[in-house]
Amino acid sequence: MIQGILNQVMLTWRLLFDNRVPAWKKAVALAPLIYVLSPFDFIPDFMLGFGQLDDIGIILAGMRLFESLVPEDIVREHRTAINERRTTVSAPTSNGNSRYEREQMR
Repeated sequence: MIQGILNQVMLTWRLLFDNRVPAWKKAVALAPLIYVLSPFDFIPDFMLGFGQLDDIGIILAGMRLFESLVPEDIVREHRTAINERRTTVSAPTSNGNSRYEREQMR
């Protein structure tokens, strides 16, 4: 469960810095932060534990919504990179193969 949350955070982070994702879609991922920082809360934060659960839920829901708005091929590319623990996604070369694919062919 924790690894799934960490992977979701890494995916969101990578998508936020991907130039192929439009700015308005990135705003969807950042909107939950406005809720967390605002004084309005469904469950007040002074209720230790429960007060923070709604914040975490809103952030996770925002990340999932953001992911659903990004084209599937871009999400798949980043998920693969996360699963393989690579830190960058290689752009295709002139022959259509990425650097990673060329290394695998050797």
